[in-house]
Amino acid sequence: MPARDFGRGPSDPEVFDTAAEGIAAAPKEIRLNFSEGVIVNFSTVELKDEGGKKIDTGQLAADPKDHRQLIVPLQGPLTVGTYTVTWNVASVDTHRVSGTYSFKVDR
Repeated sequence: MPARDFGRGPSDPEVFDTAAEGIAAAPKEIRLNFSEGVIVNFSTVELKDEGGKKIDTGQLAADPKDHRQLIVPLQGPLTVGTYTVTWNVASVDTHRVSGTYSFKVDR
């Protein structure tokens, strides 16, 4: 499960796991971690393959136990390759932030 931790401030990305180096198997979901709670209805996350093709995902949700974490369910398995996650999020204090990161599926 590739995850990113947006540490001290929602716009300061920090690697949460080894997603940047590659993951052994394709994830079933993507999780983005923020320092503040997020408003799901005003947030978007998009996943694209290395050719720029948009990958279909399920409905974006906040973790019911931690509203600082967004969950992006994947609708199907990812093939080997590099993927880019682009996010635009509204925090509970209505501050909007956005960013992007990539991860690699090795097998």
